Amino acid sequence: MIGIDNLNKNNSRIIWENHNGRKKLYTITSASKNQYRDWGPFDSKLSAALFNGLEIFPFKPSSKIFYSNDSSDTTLSHLFDIIDSIGMIYVQKSSVKIKNSKNIVMIDNEKDNTVDKHNGKEQFDVIYLDITNNQNLEAETLKHETNLKNLGFIIIIFQSVSKTNDSSFKNQINNIINHSALSLQLIQEVNLADFFKSNMMVVLQKTEKSFSVI
Repeated sequence: MIGIDNLNKNNSRIIWENHNGRKKLYTITSASKNQYRDWGPFDSKLSAALFNGLEIFPFKPSSKIFYSNDSSDTTLSHLFDIIDSIGMIYVQKSSVKIKNSKNIVMIDNEKDNTVDKHNGKEQFDVIYLDITNNQNLEAETLKHETNLKNLGFIIIIFQSVSKTNDSSFKNQINNIINHSALSLQLIQEVNLADFFKSNMMVVLQKTEKSFSVI
């Protein structure tokens, strides 16, 4: 398990400290100025997932990421702190304004519906989708999945999920896996309700073999 305790072993830009028995997570935003950004679990669903036991954290300094979030840009700021000169984030459905960064590509929703139209066949290490309407998640996932690298990860935020064994929630996961042109394996479900009411994170991975979901 990666979790918070071993996170800094996998990514030197991320650190956690224990303050009076409570864990706090940071990214280094500027090493030369010793500036830090607090990963508050009430502000970022990715941060909330780490606090609630996310076992795989696939974001690295060199990662190529497709990011779509129509509710908040806090997680995007965290990811921007992680990537280095090699890494890249393709951003869709976001109002964030990051000035003069060659590591961020903003995709115009009107003109460039998919990354294919923007930059050919870019291959992603991670696809991160946090879309308000759960009914659009399957369509969005299937639209972008062909750009996922082998063994790459798809991270999906489901909203309005009351419990992990909710049949509608399970059916949506099964539908995404069954309708996918890839072989996707369910890696983990992380309940975010401690910080984001009725929200659930699902981590899928592209594999060479097909796996069934129980």
